Order: sequence, then C-alpha cells, then structure tokens
Amino acid sequence: MDIKESKMDIKEDKMDIKEDKMDIKEGKMDIKEGKMDIKEGEMDIKEGKMDIKEGEMDIKEGKNGHQRIKNGH
Repeated sequence: MDIKESKMDIKEDKMDIKEDKMDIKEGKMDIKEGKMDIKEGEMDIKEGKMDIKEGEMDIKEGKNGHQRIKNGH
C-alpha cells in the first residue's frame, strides 16, 4: 500500500518537548538502596498480556485524506 510521504510527515512543533518539562530535580531521582529491588517473578508478564489485537494499529483514512493513527484518545 503506497502512502505518499506528505501523509506520513509529522510537523516538528508537535514532537517538540520543552526542556523545562523534561527537567527533574536531582533529589527527585534519588532512590534509596532497596526500593528498586524487584523480587523474582514480579516482573513476569503472562503470555498474551502484551498482545495487540489485530486492527488496533491500523491506520484509518481521515475525512481530509490524511492518514491518522488511532491512539485510543
């Protein structure tokens, strides 16, 4: 399926994240030893939980002819 490049372009201003939003004060990132310990098995993901049902990532054609990705919002 051919998609013209212009339809897939994302304008830069939509992708820009202002620096102040990304700044995290040093103290907020400090984690005391032990809080990051994860007991064996807690991070296991049962088979199927990460599966994406067919169709959720499909790109539907919008009314204006531009490609839109369904993001659940």
